[in-house]
Amino acid sequence: MPTTRAMEAQFQTLLEKLTEMKSDLTASMNANMGEMKSELTASMNANMGEMKSELTASMNANMGEMKSELTTNIAEVNTKLTNVNEQISANKEELKSDLKGIGDKLTTMDKKFEEMEGRIESVENKFEDMESKLEAKIFQKVEDVSISFRSDLEKLKQKVMTGQGDEFKFQAPYSKPSIKLSTYDGKSSWQVYKTQFSIVADANQWDSQTKACQLAASLRADAADIL
Repeated sequence: MPTTRAMEAQFQTLLEKLTEMKSDLTASMNANMGEMKSELTASMNANMGEMKSELTASMNANMGEMKSELTTNIAEVNTKLTNVNEQISANKEELKSDLKGIGDKLTTMDKKFEEMEGRIESVENKFEDMESKLEAKIFQKVEDVSISFRSDLEKLKQKVMTGQGDEFKFQAPYSKPSIKLSTYDGKSSWQVYKTQFSIVADANQWDSQTKACQLAASLRADAADIL
């Protein structure tokens, strides 16, 4: 039993030492934790300061580069805009010159058209004058032919009425087929018709009386008015 008590006493002493060690360990740990916290806070603050400085420096450097690039881009854009404005101005002047040239050409064309209209009018006047002269000549020619025709017809009538020569003696009609004589209305050439009449009369062997009768019977329209 004494042994058991001695053991309990030792156990109690050990427990007290353990409690004391626990207290010391707790105090030591608390002290270390405070120091570690302070050191960690200081380290974090130092790192944060360095990171902030590095970040600020990096941002400033990037901002400088971006600002430089932006300035360069703005300068390039301004240069391009200047070139575009110069090109527009040059094209505008060229367009004005082209429009002026077109206007001059149109003015020249208008003058030429006016000259052509004047020439056409002059030609028309000449044609009208020629037409008037031609109508006068045709009228005179028709009048001359009409006078000649009337004279020939009058002579033929006189011969038929006076019975001059044997050619006016009545002869019996020929039994052979006769060539048909065309009519004359005064619109075609009297000389041509007169030649045709002579040919048909000779072919049919007409005497003067028959010729007069056939001629009078062949007249039509205006030509018949002279009878």
